[in-house]
Amino acid sequence: MKSSPKEADCSFSNAKAGLNPVEELARELRATEAHRKAIPPEKLVAALSTITDFLRANSTTGGGRRLRQFVWSIWNDSHLISLIDLCHGLDE
Repeated sequence: MKSSPKEADCSFSNAKAGLNPVEELARELRATEAHRKAIPPEKLVAALSTITDFLRANSTTGGGRRLRQFVWSIWNDSHLISLIDLCHGLDE
């Protein structure tokens, strides 16, 4: 069975780099973990504090409603909210 050009490009780039899919996944997971560890705990606490304060004080505004929907979508694993819409509402 012939592969599509996109699949062929992907397999070529993996072969060129000498990575099989498992090695590529491991590399991506290591990169994600390194990025996660690079965020200082103080920034994480500050971000969570900002979110909770916004939810308490502005839960009935458009941005508050979108933020509640986003947090709920993370909780129930149903990501159907536009992040662009969310950011626009929070920036106002």
